[in-house]
Amino acid sequence: MSNLELSTLDEKTEFVLKKILLEHDYTARLTKRLKIITNLLKISTMVFAGLTTIVLGLRCDFLVPYSKNIALIFGAIITILSGISNFWNVENFWIRNNTLHLRLNLLRDKLIYKIKKDEIITSEYLDELFSNFQKIREDKINYWSSTLRKIDRRK
Repeated sequence: MSNLELSTLDEKTEFVLKKILLEHDYTARLTKRLKIITNLLKISTMVFAGLTTIVLGLRCDFLVPYSKNIALIFGAIITILSGISNFWNVENFWIRNNTLHLRLNLLRDKLIYKIKKDEIITSEYLDELFSNFQKIREDKINYWSSTLRKIDRRK
């Protein structure tokens, strides 16, 4: 935090805040990347589907001999993009990651608000905050564990 002086915080508060900020920054970057990838896959699929329809619908003399082959190539690209999207389930991962990011926002804002108000931050409050932080991280671990179990069942 640019206008939050970490050196004025006690060791435990600084530790909890740094942990939250580190995880928050990571999930923020990952969420942004996943959103871009999700949107690119969806938009590309729609564009190629539209182009396929146009190519097959046009009756231009110079295009007629090639239209089926062009449409076939566009169809293959659509299949590949859809396959990538479904195989990695990018949209679901993006939504889950965004949920974690929002939960981290909440923890970060709660702690920073207390710091900015110069309220006394009790050890119990930090323990509760850190416990919530650990639950968020456990949710991430559980997501990946469940994903690995699903993959193992397919084998």
